[in-house]
Amino acid sequence: QRQSSWTNTMLAFTLHFCLFALLWPCGLGDELAHCHRAHEDVHVHHEGLEMKAGHTCNRSLHIAPGQHCPSCTRATIQAPYVVMATFERDLCKATYALNSIAKYDKHHNLGNIILLWVSQKPMEWYAGRIKHMIRMVARTRHVTVKDLSPKFRANAGWLTGWAVQQVAKLKSASMVPSEYIVVLDSKNTFGRLITKRTFFTECNQGIR
Repeated sequence: QRQSSWTNTMLAFTLHFCLFALLWPCGLGDELAHCHRAHEDVHVHHEGLEMKAGHTCNRSLHIAPGQHCPSCTRATIQAPYVVMATFERDLCKATYALNSIAKYDKHHNLGNIILLWVSQKPMEWYAGRIKHMIRMVARTRHVTVKDLSPKFRANAGWLTGWAVQQVAKLKSASMVPSEYIVVLDSKNTFGRLITKRTFFTECNQGIR
C-alpha cells in the first residue's frame, strides 16, 4: 500500500510539472533565453585601458497595445544602459550592486553595463578583484570597464575624486547607444525585482 501511495504521488508530481511546462508563457523566455548563462565560465578580456566580459543582450521595451500616449512618445525604446563609477575603496560595494542587477533584473529591463574606474591608481593593480566583481553579472549581459586613471592623474591638481566622477558620469551619455541611461553609485543596490515600470511610465517616458 505504501508503494502504491508513493507511485501515485510521483505520478501526480510528474503530471503537474508537465502541465506547468506546457502552460508557461514562452514569448519573453524565448527572446531572452540566450542572455542567461548561469553556469557559464565567463572570460574577461583585458587589453589596455579596458576590460570586457559577457554577451550583449538586446532588449526592446514596447508600449502595450491600446495604451493612449502623447504623439511624441516612441513606441519602442532600447533598454537603458547602466553606468557606474567606482574605485578601489568601493570594490566590495560595487560587487553587491552588480550582483543585485544579475539577481533582480531577470527580464533585462536594464541593458549592458559600463563601469568607470575613477582613481589615481591604475585599474590593472586591481584587475583580479575587478574580474571577480563583474563575473556574475557578465553572465547576464555585456560589461565594459573603462580605466580613467590616466585622465584623473593628469587633472589631480585641481579636481577631486568626487568631481571627476561627476564629469565621467556626464560624459558617459556619449558612450552608449540607448536613449536613456541609469547612473548608479557603487552603494546603490537593488532589493526587489526590476520591472519596466521601475524606470519608465506606460508610455515609455522616463520617471522623474
